Amino acid sequence: MRVTIRDVAKRSGVSVSTASLALNNKPKVSPETREKVLRAAQELNYHVHHTARNLAVGMTYQIGLFTPVSLEHTFSSSDFFTKLIQGIYNAAQDKGYSLMLFVADEAADVAAQVDRWIRSRSVDGFLITHPSFQMPYLDVLRTNAIPFVFVGRPPETGHTSPISYVDNDNVQVARKATEHLLELGHRRILFINGPARFTYAQDRLQGYQDALQQYDVSLDPGLVKAAELTFVDAHHVTEQTLEEQDFTAIVVLNAMQALGSIQALAKHGLSVPQDISIVASNSALTAYIHPPLTTVDIFPYQLGFQAVQLLQRQIVEDAIDHAIVPCQLIPRSSTVALH
Repeated sequence: MRVTIRDVAKRSGVSVSTASLALNNKPKVSPETREKVLRAAQELNYHVHHTARNLAVGMTYQIGLFTPVSLEHTFSSSDFFTKLIQGIYNAAQDKGYSLMLFVADEAADVAAQVDRWIRSRSVDGFLITHPSFQMPYLDVLRTNAIPFVFVGRPPETGHTSPISYVDNDNVQVARKATEHLLELGHRRILFINGPARFTYAQDRLQGYQDALQQYDVSLDPGLVKAAELTFVDAHHVTEQTLEEQDFTAIVVLNAMQALGSIQALAKHGLSVPQDISIVASNSALTAYIHPPLTTVDIFPYQLGFQAVQLLQRQIVEDAIDHAIVPCQLIPRSSTVALH
């Protein structure tokens, strides 16, 4: 016969309610009693019936991670998502949550999936990456009053209620990258940004412009390009700009864009950093790229870890907050002083 919590309570000489408190790590039990109950459970090979516990407390102990971009884009664009997932997973484990991943190509698909999972009561809250200026799922989340945290700065939505999010100061990320090149004497700097639909792209562009203004360098609109965070798009944009503009340095968003740019330069007989210097943001892939990339590290592991902490606080305390993870410039061999 299956061992029940009544058997554990009887074995340890406590009431069923006390045994339940001890097994669920509640604070109203003395350390001695908890140890006695846990020892009895181990001797009887008893395991907590998680489904029954979850139904009793109205919790699933599961959080959903939504990425409103394609699966191919999510996992091929860079190592950013890998590090982000590691941080989310470890923090979720620490808080006793399981993680469910949802991927949708379009924001409208996210709205439908969010609504379906809310109705099925499968998760206690959501983490959502890639906030954009078009988020039809936001009203679904708010209408159902389910906790959610954005990984990235959400746009101004017209609502008076605040939104929890964790992000870098993306203005500062691009400013640091551009300032580094300006300090090395570069003035013609190609800026390959991300898609304009995402809020971080707006912030990165602002940081690039701020750095140029600080060094009294006029903004050349022909040196500002938008591209998906992929090798192919960056390769195309770099090659196209080479035919239209002169530049001595490039700022890109990630390692895959950097690789695309480097390949395009090589195709035209140019090398990094002898002819063109290049800076990317955050990549553990830099050790596998020649030359090693100068990067602005944005610490995606910390972004993921803190996102879960904010979500757990919202689930338990209904607390709305935000966190900013700092960035750090790491100079390497892909940037040199302009001769």
